[in-house]
Amino acid sequence: MAGLSTLASVGLAVVAVVLRYRGRQVPRSLIRLGAGLFGAGNGIFLIYMVRVDFAWVALAIVVGSFAFDLVWRGHRIAAGILLVTLGLPSGLWWGQFVVGDLLDPASLYLPELWLWWAPGAALLVVGAPLMARGDRARRAPRPLFQPMPAHVRDPAIIAASLQQALALGGIPIQLLIAMVAAMVPLFFGVPAALAAGVPWPVVLVGGTGFFAVVASELSYLAMPTRVRLAWEGWSMVGDPEMKRWQATFGRPIPVSTAAVQRWLAANPETADNRWARSELLVIAGQMDEARAVIGRLPDSAGWERFERTDQMAFVDWVEGRDIDLDGLEALAETVGTLDSAERWLARAMVASARARDAAVRGGDWAAPLNDLRRRAGSLADGLLRAELRRRMYPIMLIVGLPFVGLVVLGSGFFA
Repeated sequence: MAGLSTLASVGLAVVAVVLRYRGRQVPRSLIRLGAGLFGAGNGIFLIYMVRVDFAWVALAIVVGSFAFDLVWRGHRIAAGILLVTLGLPSGLWWGQFVVGDLLDPASLYLPELWLWWAPGAALLVVGAPLMARGDRARRAPRPLFQPMPAHVRDPAIIAASLQQALALGGIPIQLLIAMVAAMVPLFFGVPAALAAGVPWPVVLVGGTGFFAVVASELSYLAMPTRVRLAWEGWSMVGDPEMKRWQATFGRPIPVSTAAVQRWLAANPETADNRWARSELLVIAGQMDEARAVIGRLPDSAGWERFERTDQMAFVDWVEGRDIDLDGLEALAETVGTLDSAERWLARAMVASARARDAAVRGGDWAAPLNDLRRRAGSLADGLLRAELRRRMYPIMLIVGLPFVGLVVLGSGFFA
């Protein structure tokens, strides 16, 4: 029964992944059913794992994080169902012995039975009020940058749209798939390697490397195709800008409002940093200053004229005014030669502007970036994958090391 419940919850998780891949929301009813099956299956296991400390710790971490994520996203009923179905089997099972001991004070097992029964009872006490409170409205995704009074529109709407399109629960769908795909072989491979006599340091290092490679590579390959193509199109702007920033300042781009404000305070305006400073001023909500800085950008050459026009259009757009996207596109076609890097960067900036505008209007924000990606062909190959590799390998090494270490310990190697 426990295995069937767990297997059914895994099946529902697969259905949820498929729905998100197709760009659809997961129904609350499906989330509640999955939470109940997951809780029931582990609740039965909980009866038999009562003396296994490692299992208790692992179960508490998994269920606790799952329940917290459900509550944070407004699924209180699902979180309550999870906790109640997890605690009910062990509460009833050990509760019957507690009642029997209460009627027979001579029993020698009373203290231990009370300890075994208490977690199940506590889960019921916490879960039932969550169910009674009911769900709340879906929490809006947290914006990448703090909204400012001057922001009528979100300057980072493309990043927010990507985040929303990939979200499944508390993590991106491709990252969830990647990590599960890396974990499953290790659950079986690590104990088998230890049983075969492979030294545990070798297993630990090798397993961590395996986890990092599989999870990092799949974080790109497992992404829904349409979203991945849109991100690759957007990378045609992000990659050159990041390289230009690194070449100019020699440090990472600030990625929070506080970091942007610190950078602006520490870096007074110069001729070399105006191109970057203006956009950061928009992020900080200093719109008048951003316009003044853009007004001091050069505009003699084709690229300079386009960059200045594009940045001024961005300020107008964030402040809520409509911009001439067709005119901006026509100006982009005057930059450089037909297939020059400057011309493609200008085209990518126009596609990004169209994507931003579609996103705030509830339209198909990915379409302009998908169209750009198809037209660019091999010019966009590898940009996003290289970026994700730089980000993911260090993170997955950090995540993989404790995970493989827990599997080594859980296999009983040090017992």
